[in-house]
Amino acid sequence: MFADTWQAFQAATHTLGPTPGLRSRWHAGRQAYFVWMVRLDDPRLRERVAAVQRTLEPWLDPQPLDQLHITICVAGFPAPRTRSDSGFPLPDHVDPAALQSTLQRLNCAPPTLDIGGANSFTSAVFLEVQDADATLADLRSRVRGSLDPETRDAPWLPHVTVGSWRRRVPVRDVLDGLRLHRRWAPIRPTHAVFGLASIDPRSGYISTFESASDK
Repeated sequence: MFADTWQAFQAATHTLGPTPGLRSRWHAGRQAYFVWMVRLDDPRLRERVAAVQRTLEPWLDPQPLDQLHITICVAGFPAPRTRSDSGFPLPDHVDPAALQSTLQRLNCAPPTLDIGGANSFTSAVFLEVQDADATLADLRSRVRGSLDPETRDAPWLPHVTVGSWRRRVPVRDVLDGLRLHRRWAPIRPTHAVFGLASIDPRSGYISTFESASDK
């Protein structure tokens, strides 16, 4: 799938910058939402992310180096939307107590994963995550079983976000910079912890994070 993503990006004409007003319409004034994720920390990983950010600095809104993670599954907002919006059909009324109960029940060994070179969606740059033992896919399957059965989301591709494209830019202008960082040998991060995070929907940054080992 990473090869397909790279081919699709090369075939695109432009990157996609943020759509004005879309984020505020999505969070609708709500203060937090929950995400199952693997938080990452490793000096080699931070160096790689920083290198890509430096190369693409004119075009990229960078991900803070203390926020690096792999999204396993978005659980949703605990508060309902005040008004219905057909553009965001997912149920939003997740129960924080139920999520905490799921976290306590999960018996998770540290996930096995390797992080490779740079790739890009038209919306964001990322590092590829190799899930050879399917430990991340297994985690995703387990937490999705606790969600509302009507929940839908896009096809999942595990990755570490490096930054979002700041504006609409011709893809040809950024390809050489991305190619500089595509052939890195995979590394296994020294710190990879699965847990439940609350996210500030305005900034997209992690507000709180709990792992099963915190219990």
